[in-house]
Amino acid sequence: DARRKAAEEARRAEERRIEEEHRGILSPEGRYRVHMGAFDLWAARPAQWKMRHSERRKCFEVLEAIRNEPDPDDDPDDEDEPPRLLIEPFEKLPGPRELPDYYELIRCPVDCRSVERALRRAPERSYASPWFFAVAVELMLTNAQTYNDEDSQIFEEAGILRRAFHKAMSARFPGQPLPKSVAVYESCDEPDWVRPPGWAPPITDADVADERDPFEADRLDLETQQRDEDEERALARAVADGGAMYGSSEHLANIARRFGRPGPGRPPKGPPKPPYVPTGRPVGRPRKYPRPEDE
Repeated sequence: DARRKAAEEARRAEERRIEEEHRGILSPEGRYRVHMGAFDLWAARPAQWKMRHSERRKCFEVLEAIRNEPDPDDDPDDEDEPPRLLIEPFEKLPGPRELPDYYELIRCPVDCRSVERALRRAPERSYASPWFFAVAVELMLTNAQTYNDEDSQIFEEAGILRRAFHKAMSARFPGQPLPKSVAVYESCDEPDWVRPPGWAPPITDADVADERDPFEADRLDLETQQRDEDEERALARAVADGGAMYGSSEHLANIARRFGRPGPGRPPKGPPKPPYVPTGRPVGRPRKYPRPEDE
């Protein structure tokens, strides 16, 4: 009986695998497609496929925390001009027509508006878990440091925002592992970790609704929703025009042309890649308050 039962379970698992592969959810290598807004990514089977209301609320609190991170170079005692917020250049990306070479290099464009838009959606259309929310935020910061020069102000400010992000995540999701800078380009698989006692993935609507929906009282009007959907579709077309999906060999080749190396942790293959020649890349704004080491 045990042998027959095991054979039956294996048969059903294989049927599910074939069905999921046919639907485009599962790759032939056994990796799952995860929707991240304007792009998709492949990952090992996620521990959960949708977040509880409390998890979406905490993720939004994390997003607001990094949005309120002030510029450390600004004078906090200046009453005439409040401190500038570091998130300003990360709030909304330029469009593909405004900055085409950005979308040649960056295959997974993320900004604060797209992260908030994903969190406000129904759980089945939002991020699958706090881990994938963290992946989205890390991609936003790593993208900025990939595209901009290492000595630019925006590169440095992305590092400051990353520290604020890690602090906010640790306070709300103790023990939750976080993706690493640059390495997130190669893998977005959530590491194994010890979850809180009694933890189980939310499956039913009752599991998801562990508290009131944090966005129930602040729904976007239909016109705003349509505009956001159109913007996301435009970004998706820009990503698709590059012929690359996040984590694909084409995306890693773009990174190779930018950095002159084959990608994080990858040995070189074949002839050397042609040098990456940007058509115009911002170097960041000049500092309002110069540092002693700049003099």
